[in-house]
Amino acid sequence: MTLQEQRGMLAVALMAAFADGQKADAEREEIKRIAESLGAQAAGLNVSVLLQDVLLKRVTLAQAVADLKEPEHRQLAYELALGVCDADGAQSPAEAKFLAALKQQLGADAGVNMQADALAAARQLRALGGHVLLIDTSVRPEPAALALAGCAQLNPRPPVDVAQPVEARPQPAPPVGVSNGSIFQANLYRPLFEDHRARLVGDSLTVQISEKVSASQKSTSSIDKTGGINASISALPGFAPNSFGAGRAAATGSAANAFSGKGSTENTNDFSGTITANVIEVLANGHLLIAGEKQIGVNHNVDVLRFSGQVDPRAIQPGNTVASAQIANVRIEHRGRGAQADAQGIGWLGRFFLNVLPL
Repeated sequence: MTLQEQRGMLAVALMAAFADGQKADAEREEIKRIAESLGAQAAGLNVSVLLQDVLLKRVTLAQAVADLKEPEHRQLAYELALGVCDADGAQSPAEAKFLAALKQQLGADAGVNMQADALAAARQLRALGGHVLLIDTSVRPEPAALALAGCAQLNPRPPVDVAQPVEARPQPAPPVGVSNGSIFQANLYRPLFEDHRARLVGDSLTVQISEKVSASQKSTSSIDKTGGINASISALPGFAPNSFGAGRAAATGSAANAFSGKGSTENTNDFSGTITANVIEVLANGHLLIAGEKQIGVNHNVDVLRFSGQVDPRAIQPGNTVASAQIANVRIEHRGRGAQADAQGIGWLGRFFLNVLPL
């Protein structure tokens, strides 16, 4: 692949990221992954300059597509753009409009486009924890794509904003500079007289999860109001006394209003467990951003536990453990995949009748 073709593919991916006017963190990571996979930096392509060209619209979509000569490169560019648009888990109308314009510019046949759409639907279904059915889209691609897209929306699960990635490898040691004659080197500092504790990216940390949340609320209100009026006419000028008769010119009225209301709500959650997480980032103030994942598969069921949060190193206890109550911005996700999880979802036919006849 030439440098010009790499530039065209990366430009298309950047345009897809900015199609909706926003650039999510997931889309930024996807762009970074694409640049690394294409070897753009090694080939001499200045990604920063290309980013400025895309932002300032010095490079148009037609110019980027013109750099892609081979059909397989055009197909790859479309799939990369599709992956960027779906990186944040949802495809906005602006992104769908951009993909339609990209299809028209690429001039790819419908079979290739629908194959890419089917792959995107499969990625969404996998993200929702469902099973992916691989279908030969070369025979009848349109029903396959529609089936995958429809199945992905049958029982959507509420997302949990767990920090990504959930694993991190230790960073390579920095190059050794000129010796300053000191035994102590700040970048390689490890205390000698204390237990091992997580400090650097890639270090592990055991989290004792103990979350108990209990909330209750009760409210009572009442209103009671009564009123009365009594009026009568005893005499008028020009009329003899008692000419109206007893009680004929009298009026009496009364009103009463009463209201009573009572409400209560109660919620209790109890979650306990243990998970070992990795340090994925060290913040400027020294706090550690950790994330971890645990998967346990038994027969046809898989239990997945994900955890992320921000840890103050001073809260780490001997034995390299920390309680979840001392972790900020905690995100915990515990879900299952398999037959047991599928049994808890409503079938498509029952969901249809619930939407049509909600009562």
